Amino acid sequence: MQRPRIEELARTAPDARARLVRLQAERLEARLGGVDPTCAYVHHLEAAIAEARADYVTSAVVELAGLHGRLDGPRLG
Repeated sequence: MQRPRIEELARTAPDARARLVRLQAERLEARLGGVDPTCAYVHHLEAAIAEARADYVTSAVVELAGLHGRLDGPRLG
């Protein structure tokens, strides 16, 4: 699988979510437009959606952990 271009990488959880939503909308347009679900474009789009979903979850967890650390201090032990 190709690595994402720098401009595709989300910097925050909201950015990652926005990218995921854009890709899901693109997939919906492809389905409604009658694109063959077995074509390479759809497979690439599905892979990009899976990657964007993982990026979103990772970004959200990191942001929540950082917020938790700032509010409660680091957890030791």
